[in-house]
Amino acid sequence: MKIILCGSSGKCGKEVYKQLLNNNYEIVATVDKDSKPLKYYLQIEKDIDLIIDFTNSQVAYKHLLLAIEEKIPFVCGTTGFNNEEIQNLKKLCLKKQIKGIICPNFAIPINILINNFETLSSDFEEVILEEYHHLSKIDIPSGTAKILKKKNPLLKINSFKYDSYLITYHLTFNSKYAKMEIDYKVESKIVYAKGLLYCLKHPNLFYNLLD
Repeated sequence: MKIILCGSSGKCGKEVYKQLLNNNYEIVATVDKDSKPLKYYLQIEKDIDLIIDFTNSQVAYKHLLLAIEEKIPFVCGTTGFNNEEIQNLKKLCLKKQIKGIICPNFAIPINILINNFETLSSDFEEVILEEYHHLSKIDIPSGTAKILKKKNPLLKINSFKYDSYLITYHLTFNSKYAKMEIDYKVESKIVYAKGLLYCLKHPNLFYNLLD
């Protein structure tokens, strides 16, 4: 599989790069702010199988439009797209008949939670999410929180920023007769990089904004 990785110098991109190499994937080019643009590599590299993007929403949107134009499947872990952008990408993927994945969170446990959240929370009268992210986090509430809210509109979300790279999702489920808590902490971006590799073989497990 011949891959172009966009955002390989970022916190998550670095780990994705390592995991791809360790699992014998062929990275034919990396695209970063100091490199040549994606369009350049698409002109000189032939038969690209996949474009992976971990940049920012403005840059990633342009990258995904290029991928669609060239009929190259893509997997994107970048967050912050608006609804108009998502709908346009969805329409173009359908028109070009290519597969694109935009997943706000590649942690495997989070995707299992998302897939089952509606059923899991149905027996409780109150569900609260407290999420903690680093000060550099741009989109708050997170994409993960918004997806869970979509699965259960009654979900109450409390989002916080603090000076730590430890990411925490704490869910509390309350009813008159029962209480349940889920506490998930991410200590390293390796979690997302390994999840992305799993996604390459098992894409249906992962929540896709383009579905």
